Amino acid sequence: MPSPLPCSFIPGLLQTQDYAREVISAGIPRGGESEIRRRVMARMARQTLLRREPHPPHLHAIIDEAILQRPIGGWDLMKDQLRHLSRESRRPNISFQVLPFSAGTHAGLEGLFIMLSFPDEADPDVAYTEGVYGDVYLESPAEIDRCSIAFKQLSEAALSPGESVALVDAAAKD
Repeated sequence: MPSPLPCSFIPGLLQTQDYAREVISAGIPRGGESEIRRRVMARMARQTLLRREPHPPHLHAIIDEAILQRPIGGWDLMKDQLRHLSRESRRPNISFQVLPFSAGTHAGLEGLFIMLSFPDEADPDVAYTEGVYGDVYLESPAEIDRCSIAFKQLSEAALSPGESVALVDAAAKD
């Protein structure tokens, strides 16, 4: 069984439409244009939740510095994506951090995971991971604790939000 890979792209909620098309089309065989279009539009629709008024959900994303250097779709498309990421990360409901190369060994090396927390305490946190084989939801208290600890460690090892935006801005200029 293949080992998990860390996330190699900007999180879907922070992607431009063109960047999303590149990421999604990489995993769909030729001739799957309608599937690509459907998934891109679904991703763009999910992004509208971050602009919901009066109480948009909070997103806290941590990405690896290597993602800023991977020219998905070519350098022009990547620069547009980085500028978009910079703008979005300045929104009050979005926290964004970059895990620098200097972090070395870190809690995210075993792969991507996403934590979902809800304002109502009756709704327990959920974590999930997505990949080639589909989505896996983690709901047991032990699994949630493990993901929460890993996220805390990643956040502490990552650059501050301000330093992260400055790094993204510099990458967009290079």
